[in-house]
Formats: sequence, structure tokens, C-alpha cells
Amino acid sequence: YLSYLYSDTPTADVRPPRDIPSALNDTLRDMLSGGYDAVEQLEHYAQRLQLLAEERGIAAQLDKIAAQARAIIKHIGPNAERIRAARSFLVVHLHELRRISAAYLADIGSPDHGRQQQNFHTLLADSEHSFSAQQLQLGSAQQEHLDTQIQVLRDQLNTGNKP
Repeated sequence: YLSYLYSDTPTADVRPPRDIPSALNDTLRDMLSGGYDAVEQLEHYAQRLQLLAEERGIAAQLDKIAAQARAIIKHIGPNAERIRAARSFLVVHLHELRRISAAYLADIGSPDHGRQQQNFHTLLADSEHSFSAQQLQLGSAQQEHLDTQIQVLRDQLNTGNKP
């Protein structure tokens, strides 16, 4: 039984692959890459927080937000217009959340940490709502674009059928 559980190959931290199309210009690739960097760092912070019993709720919340952010980046990945539309998400929101998360980790053990924990919990709840809204906005923009394409094709077909 113990031999079955043992493996001589170390288990590495396996992250999902990054989908950064080479067809994009350098600026857009940098935006996606920076977004992935921030998400991976948030996932790392969530793992570190998971090790502390009093931080497990925060860790779960941060992990959920990182998963949401990864899904958003995956959704916008190959489309240059979506990347531009999500610029503030990729360049500002994710990086600020990463910076604040690092400061929160550094604050653990301080006498005033209980207040900081509550503030960070509130920030994570706000981020979760914001990221959900970002997903909905990207989805509705995609639906609008598809509706427009369908209408244009219908008009072209109707115009082509008339003598």
C-alpha cells in the first residue's frame, strides 16, 4: 500500500497552459502575459494562505477569484478587440489585487491583522462581483457582435434574392 502511494518523481506545481497567440502584437501579448502572471501569483498567495487555519476562508475566496480571472483571460485570449476591451481588467485590476494580496500576506501576524482581514475580505467580495460583471459584459458584447453578424448576413441574403 505504501509503495503504491510513493513516487520518485516530484510533483511540480502544474499550471494550466497560457494561451497567448503569436499573431497578436507585442502590446496585446504583454497584456495577456501580465494578466496570467497576476493570476498565477494570486493562486500562489491562495496556496500560502491555505496553510494557515485562520486564513482558509480568505484563501478559498482568493482562489475562486483567481479561477474567475483565469476564465476571463481564457475567454478574451485570441480576440484582439476583447483584449482591448478588458484592458483595465488586465492591466489595473489584476495587478492591484496582486499588490494588495502581497501586502496582506506581509501583514499576517501584526496586532491589527483582524481589521485588515475584514478589509481584505470585503475587497475580495467586491472583486468577485466586479469580475463576474466583467464576464457578463464580455459575454453580452460577444452576443451583440454575433447578432450584428447574423443581421448583416440576413440583409445580404434578402438583398441578393431580389431582382
